[in-house]
Amino acid sequence: MSSSLKLAYSALGILVVVSYGLGLWLKAGVLRDVALNLGAGFLGTLLTTFFIDRVVAKREADRAEKYRDIVRSKLKRSLATQVRLWAYLFKACSLKGIQPLPRKLSDLADPMAIEVFMHLDGESAAPCFPAATWREHLFANTTLFANELDELVARFAHVLEPEEIQRIHDCSESVFLNIWHSSYQHFSRIRQLPRAPLCVINSDTGNTSATMPGLKEYLLAVSALIEWVSKSQGGLPIPEAIFSNELPAFGSGRLP
Repeated sequence: MSSSLKLAYSALGILVVVSYGLGLWLKAGVLRDVALNLGAGFLGTLLTTFFIDRVVAKREADRAEKYRDIVRSKLKRSLATQVRLWAYLFKACSLKGIQPLPRKLSDLADPMAIEVFMHLDGESAAPCFPAATWREHLFANTTLFANELDELVARFAHVLEPEEIQRIHDCSESVFLNIWHSSYQHFSRIRQLPRAPLCVINSDTGNTSATMPGLKEYLLAVSALIEWVSKSQGGLPIPEAIFSNELPAFGSGRLP
């Protein structure tokens, strides 16, 4: 409720009390009747304003919820792409027979899965068209995802709650995406591409020393966004067919 509307309710309430109080205090006569009639009029205005405000508020809430459903629907498509992307990447980096297989995106934030991602060969072929390396494919898809999230916030911020906007920003402005995109552009410029793009490269030895900062937090942030979308749009488990299809083959994107 706006401050101006609260002020109007307070003013009308005071007028009702004063009018009725004056009417009851005065002796029978014209002034008493006028005061009571004014009190009744102010009370009617107060009640009418209240009910109209409730109807308008309900209509605006319903409208905002419809827009939220649009946001969730658009997000679900983008998030489904992310789920498939990271599941395919996990499979390409894994040795055949690895167990347990992940069932949802948050499973890929497990230390075991994060360790698997460290074996990604960025120059191996991703299962996509047009043909691209895993490095190019991952960069293109995460860039598109971040842009889609920013566009949704720009279009629908007026109907989203602050915590909902924060959930989206936790993904699009994550530490992982910032570092990953910056490192991709840096290495592309100097044409010295590390074979393990999801790892921090030791500049002295050239060996991988740690997983790209923020990868676990990024996957968990995307998972949290999936949970919000799933409230009305259904969950987004990793499709079982990903691990039974021929492409990508297990270990096809793994460093030798």
